[in-house]
Amino acid sequence: MLSGQLGDAQWYLDEGMRRQPDSALGQFLLGSLNLRLGKLPEAESALRRAIQLDPAMAQAQLQLVNLMLKQGRKQDAASQLRDFVGAFPDSPFSTQAKQLLQRLEAPSKPTTVVPN
Repeated sequence: MLSGQLGDAQWYLDEGMRRQPDSALGQFLLGSLNLRLGKLPEAESALRRAIQLDPAMAQAQLQLVNLMLKQGRKQDAASQLRDFVGAFPDSPFSTQAKQLLQRLEAPSKPTTVVPN
């Protein structure tokens, strides 16, 4: 997947998931691949399954935030970030997560109409 060979990545993930359908890492990778392929509903399902299988997998939660932002779901992303910061206060990604959360929760500035 990292080398851009998404077809091969899909094949290997499918095979791995057939052998171990309850693998949190497999679900995370499947969600990440589907996100790259633009299969957003499938990506969200796999990422949520990864989190369910391994709540301590911080990467899956952050990837879910990325997916939500890609879909324009800012409130959902902010909620997921709050969960992440609460669950992983010592994560190396917590500072960035808090900064992103502040930007998402900041009141949006009203659009100013410029007269002609």
